[in-house]
Amino acid sequence: MNIIPYIIDLLNQNGKVEIPGFGTFELQSKPAEIHPIQHTFIAPQTIVTFSPVYKNDMQLVRYIAERENEPEGGAQIAILALVNRTLKALKENGSFVWENFGEFKKNDEKTEFLTTNIELLQVNTFGLPDFTTEAVDRGEFKEQAQKMKTEAELALQRKRRKRLVWIIVILVLLGGIGTCSYFYQIQIAAQYRIAAAHIQKLFSKETQQTEPLATTTTETPQDVLVQAPEGAATPEIQTQTLEQPPIAEPQVQTAAPVEKPAQMPTTVSASGSGYDIIAGSFGLQANAEKLLNKMKSQGFANTYIFQSANGKHYFVSLGSYAGKEEANAALKEYSKKHPSAWVMQRK
Repeated sequence: MNIIPYIIDLLNQNGKVEIPGFGTFELQSKPAEIHPIQHTFIAPQTIVTFSPVYKNDMQLVRYIAERENEPEGGAQIAILALVNRTLKALKENGSFVWENFGEFKKNDEKTEFLTTNIELLQVNTFGLPDFTTEAVDRGEFKEQAQKMKTEAELALQRKRRKRLVWIIVILVLLGGIGTCSYFYQIQIAAQYRIAAAHIQKLFSKETQQTEPLATTTTETPQDVLVQAPEGAATPEIQTQTLEQPPIAEPQVQTAAPVEKPAQMPTTVSASGSGYDIIAGSFGLQANAEKLLNKMKSQGFANTYIFQSANGKHYFVSLGSYAGKEEANAALKEYSKKHPSAWVMQRK
């Protein structure tokens, strides 16, 4: 009786199957990887793992008995025969192959398993193939970056010089206006002084022609009092006060400070460990932000972006979880709306 197909069936159905007296097979999600030197992207995938730990679960026995229409005792005998052949071969030869499934190897008292026929397993690579990019000539990019930096610095210097010229022009104009205002006020004050002296002369002539004169008091050109002779009609002479207008100090306006151009915000790499549900990976932040907005518009409110450790990739995460099982459970829900999502461990 060949029981290996039944082992594969249960593994695909439940993600886990136990071989009584031997060990446990389990399907696990492997996050995507990027090789920094070989420039290779390894797509996320589901792999088969083996552990020599078992709890004598009878699920495989009942499944074989039901499919073969045999008693459970016959299924147990078939399983025990396969286990004994495998253990004996590992002890004698150090390896044993399960046909159409995989190969076991004994290394330092530790049994390792390698899947050889992945087509029989319904493993999921999320539709992303592995690929290798061409080597990047960083020297050429450095030259282009240096050229762009030089051009930007020259443009900034020209802009600053232009602003400085305008500031100087404004200051000159403001200073000229203030100076003109100052001299205008000086001329007005001189005219007031000339008018006051002229009035003083006029009143002096009138007092000399009047006999006899009463007391004439002349204090300043601004205040002049003339008294008529006794018995004559007293003319009403009003006291005239001429005040010099105050000389206003010229006001020079200062130019407003030149604002420095705002600096663009830098990207901060995310830190911490855990498992993220990844919707996409990009080399440009702008592309990651487009997917971020798309995911939020579809109802993924907790979507955010974080950088890889080397700062070269931007990952769009639908959610972060502390444990792998929790992340895998959440992935099943997210896959209903976004089938291409996968789980990635962030260390």
